[in-house]
Amino acid sequence: MKAKPLTEEISESGTESFSGDEFTEDISQGDFLHSGDALIPLKKVKKIQKEGLAPAAGRVFTNHGFFFFKAPLYVHSRSSWTKMGESNSEPKKETWGGKLEFLLSCIGYCVGLGNVWRFPYLAYQNGGGVFFIPYFLMLFLCGIPIFLTELSLGQYSGEGTLGVWKTVPAFKGIGYGMIAVSFFVMIYYNIVIAYSLHYLVAGFNKVLPWTECNAWWNKNETKAYCEITKMLTPEMNDCRNNETFWKLNSTFTDAVMPDIQDNYFLSDQQVTDLLDVSLKSSEPAEEYWFRRVLQLYNDETDANPEMKFTLDNLGVPLGELVGANFVAWLLVFLCLFKGVQSVGKVVYVTATFPYVVLVILVIFGATLDGAKDGITFYLKPDVSKLADSGVWAAAATQIFYSLGVTFGGLMVMSSYNEFDNNILRDTFIVSCGNCFSSVFAGFGVFSFLGHMAYKNCIKVEDVVASGPGLAFIAYPEAMSLLPASQFFSALFFIMLVTLGLDSQFAMVDVLIAGFWTSFQVAAMVGDESLFSLLPA
Repeated sequence: MKAKPLTEEISESGTESFSGDEFTEDISQGDFLHSGDALIPLKKVKKIQKEGLAPAAGRVFTNHGFFFFKAPLYVHSRSSWTKMGESNSEPKKETWGGKLEFLLSCIGYCVGLGNVWRFPYLAYQNGGGVFFIPYFLMLFLCGIPIFLTELSLGQYSGEGTLGVWKTVPAFKGIGYGMIAVSFFVMIYYNIVIAYSLHYLVAGFNKVLPWTECNAWWNKNETKAYCEITKMLTPEMNDCRNNETFWKLNSTFTDAVMPDIQDNYFLSDQQVTDLLDVSLKSSEPAEEYWFRRVLQLYNDETDANPEMKFTLDNLGVPLGELVGANFVAWLLVFLCLFKGVQSVGKVVYVTATFPYVVLVILVIFGATLDGAKDGITFYLKPDVSKLADSGVWAAAATQIFYSLGVTFGGLMVMSSYNEFDNNILRDTFIVSCGNCFSSVFAGFGVFSFLGHMAYKNCIKVEDVVASGPGLAFIAYPEAMSLLPASQFFSALFFIMLVTLGLDSQFAMVDVLIAGFWTSFQVAAMVGDESLFSLLPA
């Protein structure tokens, strides 16, 4: 709307009038003024007048309310700063190419690694199916209200985590906190993407490397088991047949184990563990993760535990992982370098592909032997857990972690919306869809874990893991037991890459938007102190 003369505005608003400059700038809905000085709300006008402090310029009515500002005045139109009386030739702020792009971006941001590798384990650990009760209660009591608040702040102001607090400068520290948190999580997420890229490339080998049992990274016990398997017939290697299984065949073990123990320098305890039917004979996937990918352990650290790599003894950088990390950052750059216009197109793939993979894994997993045991283990209710406050805390933590609230990503993404976008609808679609995605992913995870337990003749709880242990040990091992294991392995790790990228987009954008807002305000308003926020 066109701002009216100051005296006319005041008289219409029913307050005392006083002289002021006449403003003829076009002020659209959502605009506000700023001068680098503190804002003075209308309710303090009379007090200022009584104290004899006449305003230097005047005020303008917008849907934010009546405000007084000291000169010089700058109009902020959700895109740039313009001094009163000067034309604004700056390009308008970017917006999403369509409402679907924003919706998919939010889904991709929220549905991340935690839905696949954290929620299923939390459900099993905190009462199985009973955990869904506190989980969905926390969604509606905490998650959805905060989610809607963040989207509202970003869309209404058209600003990121710093600019949104211009009307309440005292809370600007919250914006800096969001940037700091997003920065640290951003570094961590990119490392996870790098690990996933490493596994994705390694999975195209003719033999999956995490199934090898006689490689340089394997322990002696694993190499010994590898030697034994070469002597076994299919019947002898069937752990479900007590009559032929090699561990229960004393004639075979008495003849073979003495030479195996001598050749691979095994202790008596290691031999006992190797013959224990309740334990897995080897852990090639675990050894590949710790001794090949991370290289935390080797033969020297096995012999001398004091040489173990720690924060005080980091060792040398691993070239493969450094390269994978660089490629991960390059992917993020290629998706972000054109702003929301490029991200809006990328999310059509990165936000939908994980669902395609999850559907394939759930359907195929349900057909595997042992899948029923795994799913039963996942859903088996333990009502007594509801009396445990820790279960409710875990549910609330997972809601905050999964929805990505308080990180600032939601504010930044919604700031690219049109002013009248229906964020209430988007809030329910994204938040409810995110939580149902977590539950759905649990069926895929536990069907494969149940199959792995079945093949190794051990209990499901002995193969359950969370976090990196699930993504880079348990699940790769489960994939290796399937026909077309390279295909399913590629699907799984591409899914992890896309899940990580979607969340990474928003967190990187939080950092960029924060720096850009500081730079823009400093350049237009002249506050040189703001330049200190920019990197040297």
